[in-house]
Amino acid sequence: MNAREEAIKKIKAKIDRLPTGPFGEAMLDEIPDAPPLGAFLEQDPDVYEELSEEDIIRIINARKHRDQNKSASGNCSSGSPGGCNLNLPPFLLGLYKPMRSPGTVLLFGDNLELFFWSLIREISRTLDSITHSDLSAVNEIVVNKTYYHELFHYDCDVFRHLFGGKRDPLKEEALAVARSRWLIEQDRGNRNTTSGRMNGVVYGKLMDLAFKYQSAGYNKWHLYASEQAFRSGLLDLYNSQMTSRLESNEVAVDSLIFSLLGKMPGGYREYTV
Repeated sequence: MNAREEAIKKIKAKIDRLPTGPFGEAMLDEIPDAPPLGAFLEQDPDVYEELSEEDIIRIINARKHRDQNKSASGNCSSGSPGGCNLNLPPFLLGLYKPMRSPGTVLLFGDNLELFFWSLIREISRTLDSITHSDLSAVNEIVVNKTYYHELFHYDCDVFRHLFGGKRDPLKEEALAVARSRWLIEQDRGNRNTTSGRMNGVVYGKLMDLAFKYQSAGYNKWHLYASEQAFRSGLLDLYNSQMTSRLESNEVAVDSLIFSLLGKMPGGYREYTV
């Protein structure tokens, strides 16, 4: 089970325990408390170059301790996700630590669950009902949104090693959001996926709410919503002597980089914490 599957499974267990109403709807009379939706849409850049391997181990071990000690208070967001006093933002959904040894993708499961319930609270305000299957689809999209985002940061990390170039954190965040949205829309187009079968009204409301970023970088994702704009923005991140040399020899570097997205496994580890 990878980090994405683990995070989805944890939230789905809560969904499955919701009672069913007389018309097959999920009963949402007691939605768990969650912070306002805006708390999850004000994100700082989530590539953490300063984290050490020891820091990652501390976060993972704190999660294990929290799971073993059911009386431990709070979730990953009390002061620092994982409770490790690393001064991480309180509502961080995921992060990527660049490669020195393999890169690391972390999903903060408790915060993803809070984000899920915050979204459901807003979506349900204008709907008469919502089914368990649609709740499960929202769950998958919520987790995939962060998972795809962090894997894009991994891809960018690999490209920097291959082609050079300097990090532009805010542009990279905008591109990561655009990439995650595009992949979610791809999933939606496949009727064999959970999101492909979900109610269209629920899907539309979810996508509107979940991408209303307020924070710098993230809120510019729409500038890269088209494939052409995305390719151009991605290539700008790797404007180096290496890419200039390749282009001078008529190599279509933008097509090369775009074709490698999501196809470079093995260079990262992933955990739900």
